[in-house]
Amino acid sequence: MESPNFDDQVVGVKIMPNPASVDVGGSTQLVAQGLYTLPPGSTATAYPCGTNFCSLGPAPSSITWATDSSGSGATISVDPSTGLVRGLRHGTGTVRAQFRNFTDSASVLVGGEVLTDVTLISTEAGGTTTTALGRSISYGATGTYTTYTCSTSTSTCPVSSTRTAPVSVSWALANPAVGSATPVQGSDTVVQSLQQGVTTLRATVTNAEGELITRSIGFSVTQPVLEEIVIAPDNQSAPVGTTKNFTVTGRYSNSSTFGEIPTSAVDIKWTSSQADYATVIEGPSTSTVATAVSTGSSAPNSTVTVTITARALDKSNTPIKDENGNDITDTALFVVTQADLLEVLQACPVSTTTGLVECPSGAVDGFNLPASTSTTTPDSKREVRLLGRFSNSDEPQEISDSFINWTASSNLATVNTQGIVTAGTATGAVVVTGTIKTGVYPNATVRSDSIQVTLTDRVCVIPLRAADGATVSGTPTPSTLPIFGNASGVTDAGNVIDEDVNNAATVALASGPLDANIRLAVSAAAGIEFPAEGRIGFIIERANNSAFVPADPANNAGLKLSVWSGGTEYQGGTLSVNPLPGASSSNRVRELITVPTPTTKPTFSRVDMTLTVPGYLTSDPIIIGPVLGLLESLLLGGTTEFAVYGSCAKAELPK
Repeated sequence: MESPNFDDQVVGVKIMPNPASVDVGGSTQLVAQGLYTLPPGSTATAYPCGTNFCSLGPAPSSITWATDSSGSGATISVDPSTGLVRGLRHGTGTVRAQFRNFTDSASVLVGGEVLTDVTLISTEAGGTTTTALGRSISYGATGTYTTYTCSTSTSTCPVSSTRTAPVSVSWALANPAVGSATPVQGSDTVVQSLQQGVTTLRATVTNAEGELITRSIGFSVTQPVLEEIVIAPDNQSAPVGTTKNFTVTGRYSNSSTFGEIPTSAVDIKWTSSQADYATVIEGPSTSTVATAVSTGSSAPNSTVTVTITARALDKSNTPIKDENGNDITDTALFVVTQADLLEVLQACPVSTTTGLVECPSGAVDGFNLPASTSTTTPDSKREVRLLGRFSNSDEPQEISDSFINWTASSNLATVNTQGIVTAGTATGAVVVTGTIKTGVYPNATVRSDSIQVTLTDRVCVIPLRAADGATVSGTPTPSTLPIFGNASGVTDAGNVIDEDVNNAATVALASGPLDANIRLAVSAAAGIEFPAEGRIGFIIERANNSAFVPADPANNAGLKLSVWSGGTEYQGGTLSVNPLPGASSSNRVRELITVPTPTTKPTFSRVDMTLTVPGYLTSDPIIIGPVLGLLESLLLGGTTEFAVYGSCAKAELPK
């Protein structure tokens, strides 16, 4: 059986729904139903159709759809065969359905969210659109979205809200020779400068309504600028007192290589992280000199690492920034090492009283050291230091024993790794040498020095020496014209306290018309006191046949030894004269003259030798009596003299 054909019974068409709504870019389906005549008295829902009432029924077999919207301003479109409506622009449109001669129309409200505007911004600091050649600028696109909400009761679609959000656009430069944008599609892009110039960056986007939105923003390229600096060399080391040169080169924004920085627009500020250890010339040159000042420690091989910083400034002393807004700087490490030894200068003994290094200044480069009293417990020692000229000063400085090999030329004495010389029990001479160890201080041009140690009889335990700060005076100075005064006196008194064992002062004894009171006074350095114990003495030398005989009161010119304490003189005890070896010739005798140290005061600081030679006009028997034998010899035209080689704040009698 065939399906019934209702087309001939259709008396009209009805579009459902009416009114309808759709979003821009969206779609909605409209339906057209047929209207059929109702029998009289029908109670079903009826629609007026002509003079009768009709009911909805099956759709006609063929409906044609159309809209009155057309052209660029059309708000909607409709599929002519299906009635599918699409929203094109916000607003209101009308749709018609037609079957044969029957038509119906419906209103369609178009709303939803629509991109209505685009704003372009530079995301660089301050929103700048100007950059240096070689640099780039980042841009972003923000869209303004408007929402239209439709009401079927009022058949209107007013604006209900707006919002902003990143929007994808197409990017292009008006002059592509000035720069290039990457990516060309998206909400953000980065424009890389290619050459100096001014152009615009355009962004285009078509919104859901088909509207092409175009916006522009500036893009300017200036001359290249400094982007980065680097210090060369890096990680350098230098001994204290020496220098190293550092130089910066720069990379400009339009280059990948480093080169010379023009100083017409750029200054370089140099700084040291620790100026106590290393200093720099602060600038504005692109080069500086770093000076190693100190390692901060006296320990051997100590080092300290200092950071040298170079900072780029413009001519107004303002830091130059890189593309990321950071100060343009670079750093280099500078390692300060202990001062470098340039040459060994001298081996010198350490004072036994002050503890200071005292270098011999006489013709003989050496010092005396009494022999030890025992081989099992040697007790005669003295320290020797090796001095050198270092890179940090022209003044002599001590060289650490850790860098020195100490040796002795014979077994008369030994020297340990600290340069302490220990005497044996025999007398003689030994050469002590300090040599810089192999591999240490390779730049030193002179690497060793020696000093002679003369091992003497143990008589002068505490010698008074200029090297320890001692001073000496000898009075009077002999007159060359005895007729006007006594020719007795002291010459070259300083030889008593020098380091040269062959130097001596000379005491002359001669008769004259006036008395001669001879005094040889040796004082310790300021602040030095010696305990009043044991014996004090002088080492002298005289001819075998000399009229001056220290042990003979009649021929020793009233020889006396005394000490001073607090500005007061105290006489010593009974004089003792002992022969010593080492006389300068076979016709001379060397002697140690000593007295017990006065104990009136617990300490003393000066040792004196006094002699009295009366003039031949003197009639005082108190003076003449003790020196009569010597005086008779002198009055007969004779003269005599003796040498004084040293003075002792503490002496021991020869054994």
